Amino acid sequence: MKCLIEKHLIMFVVLLPMLVCEFMWSLGENIYAVIYGHMGTDASAAMTLINPVQGLMSGALCGFSQAASVIIGKKLGVGAYEEAYQASRKLLYYGFAGSALLSVVILAAFTLNLSIPYVYFILSLEECIRFMISYVVLRRRKWMVTFAA
Repeated sequence: MKCLIEKHLIMFVVLLPMLVCEFMWSLGENIYAVIYGHMGTDASAAMTLINPVQGLMSGALCGFSQAASVIIGKKLGVGAYEEAYQASRKLLYYGFAGSALLSVVILAAFTLNLSIPYVYFILSLEECIRFMISYVVLRRRKWMVTFAA
């Protein structure tokens, strides 16, 4: 019974940051809508038009993330911790490069009207914060845990 409780506690500790992240993400999205609403109709319309493109890009990066989890999970499952760490480093950098490239392609879409892109750029800096947090988590290697079946 104690072993079962420990497994559930470990899973809770692993899942808690993801739950907090998703909650904060949804809260942030609502705050963005408020900010754009206060900027006026033009800003709201511009951001409404970019949402499908942003959704496609997020979907592509989420797919990349899912593939990365399979690659890393497989390496962790066989006990190849150093390989998992090295693969994680590469994937973290690839993800950062991909998101930076996609951001440039999207912020370029607004070059004629500078007020909205600057606001969009500032609000998009959250991705840089996520990258820094991911890098710190990666370096600590605490995520390299395997569970016995």
